[in-house]
Amino acid sequence: MLFKISEEDSAKIGTKQYYDWLKHLTTLDTGSILLLATFSEKLFPNPEWRFLFVLTLVCLGLSLIAAVSAMLFFLVFLGVTPSKEGENAFLLVNIAAFYGFIIGVISFLVFALKNFL
Repeated sequence: MLFKISEEDSAKIGTKQYYDWLKHLTTLDTGSILLLATFSEKLFPNPEWRFLFVLTLVCLGLSLIAAVSAMLFFLVFLGVTPSKEGENAFLLVNIAAFYGFIIGVISFLVFALKNFL
């Protein structure tokens, strides 16, 4: 072991890194939505499987809302032990944020491959 860190410091570092991950996710979601909305007509003049493009935007939007909600949970529960319902809600928004982004990216890749090939 290179250096020793206390359990309390480890928890603080882990919380900060997770909050930073949520900030990056919101940036990726927002940027993706803006870029797709701006350039969709130029990149895909006659798109096929349009439902995948709509699914992409919906999933990225869901991911954005869920990630912002998770960030708000951090602020609300800062220094407080959340209830079981609070923990479950926090877990749910984190799952929605992660999988919304993943499904959004995958659906866009399939949409792009179908329309470019």
